[in-house]
Amino acid sequence: RFMTHSVYLIQTTLPGSLFEAIVGEFKCNLLRSGAACVEHQTISSMYVWKGEVQSEPEWKILASVSEPFLPQVLAVIEELHPYETPQILHWKVGSSSKYSKWANTSGSASLGKA
Repeated sequence: RFMTHSVYLIQTTLPGSLFEAIVGEFKCNLLRSGAACVEHQTISSMYVWKGEVQSEPEWKILASVSEPFLPQVLAVIEELHPYETPQILHWKVGSSSKYSKWANTSGSASLGKA
Protein backbone atom coordinates (compact mmCIF):
# COMPACT_ATOMS: atom_id res chain seq x y z
CA ARG A 1 0.00 0.00 0.00
CA PHE A 2 2.78 2.47 0.83
CA MET A 3 5.10 1.72 -2.05
CA THR A 4 7.81 4.27 -2.76
CA HIS A 5 6.90 6.70 -5.55
CA SER A 6 8.62 9.94 -6.36
CA VAL A 7 8.58 13.20 -8.27
CA TYR A 8 11.00 16.13 -8.37
CA LEU A 9 10.40 19.57 -6.94
CA ILE A 10 12.09 22.56 -8.53
CA GLN A 11 12.22 25.85 -6.65
CA THR A 12 13.24 29.26 -7.94
CA THR A 13 12.46 32.89 -7.22
CA LEU A 14 11.54 35.80 -9.45
CA PRO A 15 11.72 39.55 -8.74
CA GLY A 16 8.83 40.77 -6.62
CA SER A 17 8.51 43.75 -8.96
CA LEU A 18 7.14 41.53 -11.74
CA PHE A 19 3.41 41.74 -12.41
CA GLU A 20 1.57 38.55 -11.51
CA ALA A 21 0.62 38.11 -15.19
CA ILE A 22 4.34 37.87 -16.08
CA VAL A 23 4.80 35.30 -13.31
CA GLY A 24 1.86 33.38 -14.81
CA GLU A 25 3.54 33.45 -18.22
CA PHE A 26 6.75 32.09 -16.67
CA LYS A 27 4.71 29.29 -15.06
CA CYS A 28 2.99 28.46 -18.36
CA ASN A 29 6.42 28.08 -19.97
CA LEU A 30 7.33 25.56 -17.26
CA LEU A 31 4.09 23.64 -17.92
CA ARG A 32 4.84 23.62 -21.65
CA SER A 33 8.30 22.22 -20.96
CA GLY A 34 6.91 19.33 -18.92
CA ALA A 35 6.12 20.44 -15.36
CA ALA A 36 2.97 18.77 -14.04
CA CYS A 37 2.10 21.57 -11.60
CA VAL A 38 3.55 25.01 -10.82
CA GLU A 39 2.70 27.08 -7.74
CA HIS A 40 3.67 30.63 -6.79
CA GLN A 41 3.52 32.82 -3.73
CA THR A 42 4.98 36.09 -2.52
CA ILE A 43 7.87 35.91 -0.08
CA SER A 44 10.40 38.22 1.53
CA SER A 45 14.02 37.22 0.85
CA MET A 46 17.17 38.33 2.62
CA TYR A 47 20.52 37.50 1.03
CA VAL A 48 24.03 38.81 0.44
CA TRP A 49 24.66 40.07 -3.09
CA LYS A 50 28.01 41.61 -4.09
CA GLY A 51 28.99 42.04 -0.45
CA GLU A 52 25.83 43.79 0.70
CA VAL A 53 22.79 42.48 2.53
CA GLN A 54 19.63 42.76 0.45
CA SER A 55 16.03 42.37 1.58
CA GLU A 56 13.52 42.19 -1.23
CA PRO A 57 10.05 40.89 -1.99
CA GLU A 58 10.15 38.01 -4.46
CA TRP A 59 7.89 35.46 -6.08
CA LYS A 60 8.64 31.88 -4.99
CA ILE A 61 8.00 29.34 -7.74
CA LEU A 62 7.64 25.62 -6.95
CA ALA A 63 7.16 23.09 -9.73
CA SER A 64 6.34 19.35 -9.54
CA VAL A 65 8.09 17.46 -12.32
CA SER A 66 8.47 13.82 -13.28
CA GLU A 67 12.03 12.60 -13.86
CA PRO A 68 11.85 12.46 -17.68
CA PHE A 69 10.93 16.17 -17.86
CA LEU A 70 13.42 17.40 -15.23
CA PRO A 71 16.22 18.41 -17.67
CA GLN A 72 13.79 20.26 -19.97
CA VAL A 73 12.17 22.24 -17.16
CA LEU A 74 15.54 23.17 -15.64
CA ALA A 75 16.77 24.34 -19.07
CA VAL A 76 13.71 26.56 -19.56
CA ILE A 77 14.18 28.14 -16.13
CA GLU A 78 17.83 28.91 -16.89
CA GLU A 79 16.94 30.31 -20.32
CA LEU A 80 14.09 32.57 -19.19
CA HIS A 81 15.25 33.61 -15.72
CA PRO A 82 15.83 37.36 -15.32
CA TYR A 83 18.43 37.10 -12.51
CA GLU A 84 22.18 37.06 -13.19
CA THR A 85 22.56 34.21 -10.67
CA PRO A 86 19.14 32.64 -10.11
CA GLN A 87 18.30 30.31 -7.28
CA ILE A 88 17.43 27.02 -8.98
CA LEU A 89 17.05 24.15 -6.54
CA HIS A 90 15.71 20.68 -7.24
CA TRP A 91 15.29 17.54 -5.23
CA LYS A 92 13.58 14.16 -5.40
CA VAL A 93 10.68 13.68 -3.00
CA GLY A 94 8.44 10.80 -2.06
CA SER A 95 4.84 11.05 -3.15
CA SER A 96 1.61 9.11 -3.06
CA SER A 97 1.24 6.59 -5.84
CA LYS A 98 -1.73 8.47 -7.31
CA TYR A 99 0.13 11.79 -7.42
CA SER A 100 3.27 10.21 -8.84
CA LYS A 101 1.24 8.47 -11.55
CA TRP A 102 -0.57 11.72 -12.37
CA ALA A 103 2.71 13.72 -12.51
CA ASN A 104 4.37 11.09 -14.69
CA THR A 105 1.50 11.04 -17.18
CA SER A 106 0.65 14.74 -17.02
CA GLY A 107 3.87 16.47 -17.90
CA SER A 108 2.61 18.81 -20.69
CA ALA A 109 -0.27 16.51 -21.77
CA SER A 110 -2.77 19.28 -21.07
CA LEU A 111 -0.92 21.51 -23.51
CA GLY A 112 -0.76 18.90 -26.25
CA LYS A 113 2.92 17.93 -25.94
CA ALA A 114 2.83 14.53 -24.25
